[in-house]
Amino acid sequence: MSAESLSEKCKNEVELERLKVERYKADRFYEVASKVVDAFKEYYLRTARITLLSAWIIICVIFIVTAYLTYLGRVGGETFSFIAGTIVGYIISLLGAKK
Repeated sequence: MSAESLSEKCKNEVELERLKVERYKADRFYEVASKVVDAFKEYYLRTARITLLSAWIIICVIFIVTAYLTYLGRVGGETFSFIAGTIVGYIISLLGAKK
């Protein structure tokens, strides 16, 4: 074997080891990135559910209080109709935005 072919063989081995290291780094990055994305997804789904539940509770409370005040005669029927229409419009716009 000549010195040139030995040198070329060493270069190829070094290049192969460098590629193995790069592959290892890419695999580790993929694992970390996957964990981060999963954590963000879980956080978003948890907070979105809480926010949605809170919004529905507030809407229902406003509707029930307005209905009760209308029943007692403290608020006119027109006011109840306005608030009920506003709530229904809000719900329809939410449903339309999700598509």
